[in-house]
Amino acid sequence: MAVVEDDPAIAEGLALNLKLLGYRSQIFGDGEAARAGIEENRPDLVLLDISLPKQSGIWVLERLREPRTTCR
Repeated sequence: MAVVEDDPAIAEGLALNLKLLGYRSQIFGDGEAARAGIEENRPDLVLLDISLPKQSGIWVLERLREPRTTCR
């Protein structure tokens, strides 16, 4: 799971609650880091804040929904 939240207290609280339920999660504090980390790790669930530093949560979502191109 990925927690994308720029407020450290909220992010840590969400991650702790997920851990207590048996889930592993990564925390990302801005849109650019979130996009890179999500594309690399492909989590099953993303909790995404909309207003983030650098790039918004909407921007992250739009980038993640773009069709992937593959080189052969």
